[in-house]
Amino acid sequence: MVSLTLLLLTLLANAGKLPDAPSKAAVVRVCGACHPAEVVIGTNNTRQGWADLVDDMLFKGGKATPRERRDIIDYLSRHFPMRRD
Repeated sequence: MVSLTLLLLTLLANAGKLPDAPSKAAVVRVCGACHPAEVVIGTNNTRQGWADLVDDMLFKGGKATPRERRDIIDYLSRHFPMRRD
């Protein structure tokens, strides 16, 4: 619940557009069914972190095929990677 709240606050602070890429449609369709897909803008995570978050959303009722799941994780980890400061 805390993660989702932080993601929603990030959306409000960093309104913008998702980067264009072939898997963007899956992100918008699957993730956008429950919340604005742009909620990830400004959020960075490792590939495993994104996989865990996607799996949590699917556990909570999100609907995605195995291919959509993989495409979403690929998209998020490519466009919103963990930053190395």
